[in-house]
Amino acid sequence: MSPRRIIPTSLIGRQIVILVAIFCIHHPTTQAQRPPLDQTLLQEDIQLLAREARQKGIARRGALLFHSPGLGCWKCHAADSEANLIGPVLSEWTNPPSDVHLVESILDPSKVIADSYRAKQWLTVDGENIVGIPIEVGENEVIVRTGPGTSDVMRLANEDIEANKTLATSIMPSGQVNVLQSRQDFLDLVGYLIEISEGGPATAAKLEPTEKELLAFSPSEDLNLDHSGIIRDWNKESYQRGQEIYQRVCQNCHG
Repeated sequence: MSPRRIIPTSLIGRQIVILVAIFCIHHPTTQAQRPPLDQTLLQEDIQLLAREARQKGIARRGALLFHSPGLGCWKCHAADSEANLIGPVLSEWTNPPSDVHLVESILDPSKVIADSYRAKQWLTVDGENIVGIPIEVGENEVIVRTGPGTSDVMRLANEDIEANKTLATSIMPSGQVNVLQSRQDFLDLVGYLIEISEGGPATAAKLEPTEKELLAFSPSEDLNLDHSGIIRDWNKESYQRGQEIYQRVCQNCHG
């Protein structure tokens, strides 16, 4: 048996920055001639978008988008009760969000951040940067959630912390909606969120797609990506956006 190849964490980190940068580029050809979806939608009347999401959004299709690997909402948000997530459970609210709030939270995640989900950055005496959400602040240590997994929790001793600051940006990356293909996709996604926020966990469970449904739900545009075109359109700004997302979300695990 050949020995297992071990890839240095720093190299993995660089590779992830490159991959994120690539996917921050708009799709070539048709999309290269138009602005990103989030910027287009932000120019519209938010009240109108929210109203159309309620009236025209297809919740069943929105559920498929929510749970799809491409958009990946489920990685940080649960549609129904689930512990150890870095984002709120979207079917359980003490005060259900308005339709407008749901639209704004997707298009501009940093506009309003609940205190319980406001991220911080810690610099340790060893020079390590940690980004996450403090879930418990004690006399001798801080417990930090750095990701959605059950193991994504760190304990930082106060004596090991050199400095810390509260971040003005949400841990949810901006531009996430640009994975979607159309305005109707966006309306469907918001329509789904409206349904489960009002209907609760039972509605979320009813709408949750099966594995078979998810496998069948593959937009044709995603299956025919012009990879050479994506790389051709890669520029310095794309890399910088990817690096910002990586530093906010990925670096805790990948260095």
